[in-house]
Amino acid sequence: MQPFAGYLLERTISPELIEGLKTGLYQLYGGTVRIAPGFEGAGQIVRHLIPISGDVSTYASGFTHMLPLGSKGFTTLLANTNSANQATQLLLGYGSQLMTMASLNLAVTAVGFAVLTYKLDQLSKKLEEIKNDVKAVRQLLERQELAKLRTALADLERLPDFSGSDRLGFINNARVTLSRLAHQYAELLAQEEEEHRDMAYEELFCIASLSHVRCYAELGEFQLAQKEMAKTLKTWRTEARKIADNLLGKDPSRYLHSDFVNEIPITTVIDWLNFAREEEKGFEWLEYLRSKMPPYYKQNITLSLNLPVQFPEQDKLEAEKKFVIPSLNKLITRDKVLEGYVTQYALLGALKVTPTEFEKQIAAAAPENAVDGYLILEPVSQPTTEQKG
Repeated sequence: MQPFAGYLLERTISPELIEGLKTGLYQLYGGTVRIAPGFEGAGQIVRHLIPISGDVSTYASGFTHMLPLGSKGFTTLLANTNSANQATQLLLGYGSQLMTMASLNLAVTAVGFAVLTYKLDQLSKKLEEIKNDVKAVRQLLERQELAKLRTALADLERLPDFSGSDRLGFINNARVTLSRLAHQYAELLAQEEEEHRDMAYEELFCIASLSHVRCYAELGEFQLAQKEMAKTLKTWRTEARKIADNLLGKDPSRYLHSDFVNEIPITTVIDWLNFAREEEKGFEWLEYLRSKMPPYYKQNITLSLNLPVQFPEQDKLEAEKKFVIPSLNKLITRDKVLEGYVTQYALLGALKVTPTEFEKQIAAAAPENAVDGYLILEPVSQPTTEQKG
């Protein structure tokens, strides 16, 4: 292992790291592993997991079933592994699942202007496809902010062609525009109640905000980048919880029915409720869900009398599977990824490298040091970890 500007590049997942995750000493937050609450040094980072590819689609988790999205559920699953190889596959598979569902790379440096432009193109294409079915989308497509965002990103994609004062001018002009757009999308997101437009504004807010923050980092203003990323996360989290609560609706107990048994595990429904209601109740949510369900014997009597029973309409069930469930999964996984971005901007500040420079360093280090598509960075100075009494 060779020092990497204050970090060690590990070529394997160490037994110490796996054991810490199994026992709850460490917790996984997006692309970072930190000391868990309740231990000395809580919150300190012990590893960064950096994907070497900027293409999220290359990171298929390799698991045929959905892994638990919450930290506690993942820790429980990891504790039941029997080998270091199995634990490593589970750990990196979890990171890959987060990226796929969040539609964001775990590495903030991989979320460049070209990637964000692609995300904008994909969103526009998706909105065009549903605009005739979802009338609320038409108005969004006609808004002038969309054109301004596309123009700002197009300018930033040309950065490699410029240097010196011209480059600085390009970044600063785009930064001002993106800041204004991020605020406008935040306001629209706060006012919106229709779920399709809500998710569209969420995506647009992320694109504008992440581009804005990256401008600061490319200018070498790392403290400002970290500060703005933290503000972005705070704003996003408030609105994302509102969206999640709206998507869950008045009767989240519907997800206990067999209609969804092949779509989502019950642990994921609990993760949704933990996030949307901002309460870490875990399996206590099952009691809440049970209280929302109809009495068993009353239901059976109705069936025995051959009386009409109202089942979910097929179109509503399809909407759940194609829109509601993916949206809820996207929100709770994106929360973890965005939280990881705050610490990654701190990492760039510590290394004193811009995102573009860091991407080059990752590419250079990857051939000899990558572990299943990831670089594993360990801080040279490790904190002590004693349980608080």
